[in-house]
Amino acid sequence: MQSMNPISTSRHCIKPIYIHPSLQTCSQVFLRVDSVKPPLPPPYTGPHPIISRKEKSFVLKINDKNITVSLGRIKPAYVLSESSDTLLSTPTPTHKPEDELNFNLQMNLILSNQ
Repeated sequence: MQSMNPISTSRHCIKPIYIHPSLQTCSQVFLRVDSVKPPLPPPYTGPHPIISRKEKSFVLKINDKNITVSLGRIKPAYVLSESSDTLLSTPTPTHKPEDELNFNLQMNLILSNQ
């Protein structure tokens, strides 16, 4: 009995956390919601601005409060700048609705005469 040694257990449940490389340079992040949710809510909130970075956590500004969050709950947010140069304008239609209506009327007349 004294010669028996305990056997180390295997650790099946530990998964490596993927840390996106751009987390070190991004200015805003999305935060994963880790609570029970009703059907079809968004899994992430944000984008939230980053106040400071630590080795295994980030400090985010959420609702005017500084909240410390672990790396496993965040992902980088790629946000377009809101300058007037980058905003997309609405495309101009290539045809007019009146032209389509006239075409449909002409086709109906042709088909009814046959």
